[in-house]
Amino acid sequence: MQNLEEIQKILAFLNDEEIENILNQLKEKEIKIINIENGLEMLTLKDSFDNPFYLGEILVSHAEVEWKEYRGYGMTIGSDERKALIMAYIDLLLMIGEKDFLNNINEVLEIGKKRMEEFRNKEKILVLSTKVNFENMAEG
Repeated sequence: MQNLEEIQKILAFLNDEEIENILNQLKEKEIKIINIENGLEMLTLKDSFDNPFYLGEILVSHAEVEWKEYRGYGMTIGSDERKALIMAYIDLLLMIGEKDFLNNINEVLEIGKKRMEEFRNKEKILVLSTKVNFENMAEG
């Protein structure tokens, strides 16, 4: 079973049908949607001297859900509110210890995880193909 951070990475590799499938299963639960919105967030990084460096604003989607006294929160880069909503639901379900649902969607998450690994392997091959071997360069 993946943690919240892994699930967020995997969501980027799910297609629309898989996202809708997960959302439909989640909507069967008696969880109240508090807020869903898009907005801009300042992307802050640390420079080499450990000082904040403001890279710029990025578009994000926020979602917040509630069940009894528990609240779940999700945020994703971009304007896909559905993924933010899934993250909020999963945050809440992990908080209350609801493992059954995560086991139910594990098959879909494994498909996304396989796509993510394939993409990263292709990306790694492309990066390695640009690597310069200085020992083979002619001396001039």
